[in-house]
Amino acid sequence: MKKLSAIILALMIFTSIELFALEIDIKLPSTAAWSGIVTQTDIDSFKTQLISDDLAKLGHQNKLATGFGNAVAYSANSASFSGYEGYDIFAFMWGLAVGVKLPSSTGIGDNFKDEQDFDFGLGASTAFNLGINLTALGLDLLPNRLYMNIKGSKLSSDVEDWSFKMTTFGMGLNYQVVDRGGDRFKLFKWTGLSVGTGFLYNRNKLIFNYELGTQRYDIAGAGPTPTNNYQLRFTPDTQFGLDVKTYTIPIEASTSVRLLWLFNFTFGAGLDLTFGSSKIIAKAESDVYLYDSSGVQQGGPNDKGTAIIDGSTSDKPTFLNPKIMAGFGICLGPLPIDVRITYYPGRNGIAANIGTGIVW
Repeated sequence: MKKLSAIILALMIFTSIELFALEIDIKLPSTAAWSGIVTQTDIDSFKTQLISDDLAKLGHQNKLATGFGNAVAYSANSASFSGYEGYDIFAFMWGLAVGVKLPSSTGIGDNFKDEQDFDFGLGASTAFNLGINLTALGLDLLPNRLYMNIKGSKLSSDVEDWSFKMTTFGMGLNYQVVDRGGDRFKLFKWTGLSVGTGFLYNRNKLIFNYELGTQRYDIAGAGPTPTNNYQLRFTPDTQFGLDVKTYTIPIEASTSVRLLWLFNFTFGAGLDLTFGSSKIIAKAESDVYLYDSSGVQQGGPNDKGTAIIDGSTSDKPTFLNPKIMAGFGICLGPLPIDVRITYYPGRNGIAANIGTGIVW
């Protein structure tokens, strides 16, 4: 059974985060070809060996799953209008956002070595965002100060053994608490104070499928006579990756200052209420066949066992996430190019956004 450890090794190498909540399921066929050669006792002993010693430390990777969940949530607010609220008719933006959950401990290497777990994650989103001044639609709910937006995009790609999906959807309402001050053509202009909330959905799914090649395990001194040697062979299909879904209710207040008609400086603060799920996938499974010392398979094509090793784990993102925001934009008339950084204090989280569009 020692060759089966190659599956364990591959899971460690390709995920770069070692294994998670380790589950091993090996089943033998109840056929005459296997009778008396490989027993369930042999399988149980091997499973015990894998779970003991170094593998016993692996446990659950909850910190890592939560870290990826947080990072995907941090990146959800791509193509934001923060700093550009108060437009007359409509705004349209495209944006890309990347979220990072940084480890909160300085002893990352020691924590990873001892626990095989640490709080780190990455996430991304991209979206097209359309905003409307509801007054422009003849909806005088509040005098020229209520805005609605809807955003979304879906990307997917399959390249050889890799599969990637990213889905973003959102909608929001903003109210201009303090209207912008003065003529829009002043050299210095304060754009007022806007508050808003809404709903954001972001999903990142990345899967890598890999075939390890045939693995072999020699069974010495087994079979009808002590001189017979047999071999178990299996070709595991492995799957590694992540599947993270986040649902966020952002609560924000933002303002901005325009200088020389060209430069826009944005400042804001808020709170994200986040729900969702985060699953890190590490799995291998294969049929198992029995061969004799001459390389002849024992029994027919249906005389086979199964081996499944699952190192996946699941958790959820942090619910309460305070944040502060700062951005810089260059405005070529109604066409802004904007870069914004959002920092999550107490969470060691950062989101970087870049966007462009039209604000009319």
